[in-house]
Amino acid sequence: MAGKKWTPEDDRIFTTLWVKNVPLKFIAEVLDRTKRAILHRAYEKGLKRTDRTPDKNHKPLKMIRGNAGTVGMISELQVFIEFEKRGWKVFKPLVEGNASDCIIKHYKTGTTHKIQIKTASYRKDDDSYTCCLTTPQKKRYDNLDVDYFLCKVDRLNTYYIIPYEYSNQETKSCRVSLYPHRMKKYQYKHTRCYEEFRNDWGVIKT
Repeated sequence: MAGKKWTPEDDRIFTTLWVKNVPLKFIAEVLDRTKRAILHRAYEKGLKRTDRTPDKNHKPLKMIRGNAGTVGMISELQVFIEFEKRGWKVFKPLVEGNASDCIIKHYKTGTTHKIQIKTASYRKDDDSYTCCLTTPQKKRYDNLDVDYFLCKVDRLNTYYIIPYEYSNQETKSCRVSLYPHRMKKYQYKHTRCYEEFRNDWGVIKT
């Protein structure tokens, strides 16, 4: 029985992750394929790794824990795949450093939106996943640059789709605390609850 067909987008994502030595288990998870299929594709394309350590010795997820750039790149690719599944074409800026990580356009309606992607990492002290909806310079985003924030939860297949107008822009804190793994016990003053946006892709207007 033939396996799932490889699309040009699949190959682009696969090549990007493979040459950056992302663990095999992670690549298989992102592309929803078996490890065997990933290894076979690498053989077909003649791709080689600079890291020759056998994959069985890797510790999934923890390997890239200290590399924020790699974690961010994987989050972006996972978000792009989710958009494509839901009928949105993804356009990335040619130059790095834009306030918008991508622009999405709906295949049927032509509606466009500006997207900023964040990775929510785990905080042991309060048992939550958090990210800051600020620029690398710790400034708030302008509503001309962002329509929606996409917060990908690290290590979990969970996304929060937060409209700009509901992103703490009028509160003191820009930090978002998320609870995909448990019920939230209480609400801090001057903060908002984002659980209603968990995996709610329908919040993006088509």
